[in-house]
Amino acid sequence: MSAALMLCGSAFARQWNFTKWSASTIATLKASDTYWTNDEKGDGTTNVVPNDACVWNVNSTIATACDADSNLLAADGTIIPELEGLKWAGINVKKVAIAFDYQITTDANKWGPYNGPAYLWLNGKTTAVHFIIPKVAPGTMVKMGVETHKLPAENPEARGVDIYVGDTKLTMTPTSYPTAMAEYTWTVPEDYTDSVDLDVRPSNGCHLYYISVDEGDVVINTEDVKVAYLYDGTYNGTKDADKNPAGWLANGGLEKDGVLVGALSGFNTTTIDYSALTMTSAELNDSLLNFDVVVLSEAVSSGNTYAKGIVEIINKVPILNLKSYMYKSGVWSMGSGANPSPKATTITVSEDYLDDELFDGVDMDEGVVTLYTPEDYDAVLGNMVQGCTLNAEGAFGSDEIIATVPTGETGEESYAAIHTHGTRNKYMLIPLSSDNYNAMGGDAYLLISNAVKMLYKTKSSVQTAGTPTVTEDHGDNTTTVTLASTAVDAKIYYALGDSEFSLYSEPFVVTTDSTLVRAYAIAFGYEDSDTASVYVRVLSQASAPVIVLGEYEGYTEITL
Repeated sequence: MSAALMLCGSAFARQWNFTKWSASTIATLKASDTYWTNDEKGDGTTNVVPNDACVWNVNSTIATACDADSNLLAADGTIIPELEGLKWAGINVKKVAIAFDYQITTDANKWGPYNGPAYLWLNGKTTAVHFIIPKVAPGTMVKMGVETHKLPAENPEARGVDIYVGDTKLTMTPTSYPTAMAEYTWTVPEDYTDSVDLDVRPSNGCHLYYISVDEGDVVINTEDVKVAYLYDGTYNGTKDADKNPAGWLANGGLEKDGVLVGALSGFNTTTIDYSALTMTSAELNDSLLNFDVVVLSEAVSSGNTYAKGIVEIINKVPILNLKSYMYKSGVWSMGSGANPSPKATTITVSEDYLDDELFDGVDMDEGVVTLYTPEDYDAVLGNMVQGCTLNAEGAFGSDEIIATVPTGETGEESYAAIHTHGTRNKYMLIPLSSDNYNAMGGDAYLLISNAVKMLYKTKSSVQTAGTPTVTEDHGDNTTTVTLASTAVDAKIYYALGDSEFSLYSEPFVVTTDSTLVRAYAIAFGYEDSDTASVYVRVLSQASAPVIVLGEYEGYTEITL
């Protein structure tokens, strides 16, 4: 196999996802009362989780809880596949729990709600319960989604995990334990001469949502990277050059498409023609989550139902979008697309990104990269490099701009070009018009190929947004209600009683006792949360006592 088909560098070679336990795993865990139980305290009443939404292991030693290779067992001889490869080094009764649908405990503390209902719960501290990630190479980065278990809203306790190599504790970023779910990273020092075992130890009861191990120098065949390339085979209408002399079809369609035949040639690419589909947009989106990277061609109308629907899976699967006009109002409503004038063939890379891996091997002159190389610029019809504007208040409004495209006769003005959004299942825009995909240059091929590789490395599990918390601030015959979710940049929708849901923007006042408040959260990269349903109390403040003084011979009588 040629070296051109190999992806060298960082890739998530090992991943564990604790947010999606399979139906067979759940069934085995629920059926195994000699290995797992839903009765945390063991008294049959204190904390028995309904429907086995969370189960605790009941074995006191590694020998009884694990197989000979230290894999945790769901039942006698049955390995838990979602945990396979993690070697348990310390365990005891009720020190490991697996949550399937469990955000708030049933004890008097009312801890929670948590970031999501499914996770791995380390119900102890230090070496009371810990596991090994074996044989990790020097230079490897480890990432974990970590959350404290003690999460009462009024007094959360910071808890998390540490990673040791022998007795040496690795540096953690951020440096303090979390009070809400956050991603933490550790890097194995380069000065180790061989692979090492990483010992993961909790500071106290905490949750793990995922673990990813970036193996640094692992070489992966790009033919194993599953890419979906989305386009509309009828885009630009006719191939008749007299009627439509500029456009994707007129310039050769898919056969001359530089994105497909150039940039994506080394990947395991599946082409998906919107014009040939009969499924719903939701069905297509579900199928796209099975790919490693989704590439949206510019050869599609921004009004296409399927292309419009892609916004629903941003940050749920890595996406490279080549069409900036998806941003316009009524489509994705993120801003607008833009065509530079005169036509642009170059982008200018922001100074902070000149050495970014996105531009590895790409030829640039003082930050300027040429992406289209037509034989006769003046004869070119249609567009080449495009741009965009971003709504400051929109989801992409705070994204850093990686590159711009010049516009205006002097080229001193510019539009935003390349930007990314999110860190897990990252989204990226590179706005390249399909009008002249046949005239793309080699650096455009390399840029897109680099982008797909970068995005592939961010492929991660999809979490469920945290169910909104409903906080009540009681006054006299009024209660102010505040809603919040742990999901990043979440939008919360709420309803009073049986009314329609509305977007939550600020605390609101309720004046009727036992008003039902319903709320759910949505966010890029998350499944929609469960709906919180809370009956809000409205209380009357007792009148202040009236003090009456009565003067009598030799004393004063006070009446309340």
